[in-house]
Amino acid sequence: MRCFLFRINTDAEEVRNDIVSGKLRQGWGKSEMSLLKNDEIVSKEEWRDSFPKEWDCSDEYINRKYDNLKIMLDIKKDDVIIIPKFPSWDSFSVVKVADGYKFEMPKIGDDFGHYIEIDFDSLRSFKYGFDDSSTKIHSKLRAYQSPLNNVWNEEIL
Repeated sequence: MRCFLFRINTDAEEVRNDIVSGKLRQGWGKSEMSLLKNDEIVSKEEWRDSFPKEWDCSDEYINRKYDNLKIMLDIKKDDVIIIPKFPSWDSFSVVKVADGYKFEMPKIGDDFGHYIEIDFDSLRSFKYGFDDSSTKIHSKLRAYQSPLNNVWNEEIL
């Protein structure tokens, strides 16, 4: 079992709503931007070529997004995900993974196609100051600023 930190866009209503249906979504995923094609990993170059021109981002920025999103391919069934600032800004949630990476556009909008299937019934939420453990976890979250992170800190684990 591995642990990941998964930051979400808490302002995106469709992202919050899909958590209840077992989909933990990540942005930078418009149509045709899946990290997998025919069960093979899409190369950084191919993914960069599919990046929407209207987003007007540098190749360096796009490469960083690809490298960060690619962490989703490492997330497997029974891994654990920590979601900061969910369900509210002063809390975090912990959830088990039901299945790994998938790509499907949400019903609303044209982004957030990347997702991990989660076991919603396993989701537990804690206020940052709930107890010593939640306070300690909260104090360590600052070290994990990217949208997706492998968690290696022993105190969090």
